[in-house]
Amino acid sequence: QINESKSLPISKAKETFYHSLKRKNNNKDTIQYYKNIFCRVDKFFIENDIKETNQINDNVLYQLIDESLDEGLSANYINKMICGIKYMMKTLSEQNFINSVNFKVKKLKVPEKRLDIIELDVLKQIIEFIKTQDLKTYLIVTMLLVTGLRRKELSLVKINNISFDDNSIIVEDSKTKVIRTIFFPEELKDTIYSYLKAYKPMTYLFEKDIKGIPIEPRTITRVLNKIKVCLNLEKLSAHQFRHTFGTIIYEASKDIEFAMYR
Repeated sequence: QINESKSLPISKAKETFYHSLKRKNNNKDTIQYYKNIFCRVDKFFIENDIKETNQINDNVLYQLIDESLDEGLSANYINKMICGIKYMMKTLSEQNFINSVNFKVKKLKVPEKRLDIIELDVLKQIIEFIKTQDLKTYLIVTMLLVTGLRRKELSLVKINNISFDDNSIIVEDSKTKVIRTIFFPEELKDTIYSYLKAYKPMTYLFEKDIKGIPIEPRTITRVLNKIKVCLNLEKLSAHQFRHTFGTIIYEASKDIEFAMYR
């Protein structure tokens, strides 16, 4: 029996949810993420005649989980669908579009995943290789390694946001939309100075041939792909550097610092 008070058709609910995300200044990638998730959820809703938000309850979510497991979907993906539905319902209820729903369904247990890091011996090979490359390549890879910046964040670092007084960088274009400050080693300061003198960027640290236009994240990927091919590595990504920054670099910082700047 459907409770007729405060409910929305599923299509209207999604549309309202996406508009809400946009008003909260979520970026396009985040909104697209939820749209992709709901493409799969929509199939389930249609097959089970779920047309209104007030039909969505714990039993429906458990059914979605069971059917998804039967189809061989991963626990991680199923959790994304469940969290997406719950977040949409919470958002709509907070804005008084629908009745409040207290879901008791919990996430499925996801097998523990080993962090995708670059092993120390491979890291040393990369460091030796970039020393033979141009200054721009050297600085891009080094900054990925010693700052933990994401690929997009590095591509959008502004010169004015670099402070050589305390070796810090203000990161404005963060994935989380939260402005934060990261720091770089003292030894990197001279490299940045040399780079600025040689390349003379106008606004961004790393720019295209047209001054004032930042490189695109895929440019960083191309740099890493070249290293991967030259060193015959199975894979190499900016995300690996980010994970490595928080693990191997922390544990073996003295060894790496010596290798990097000797």
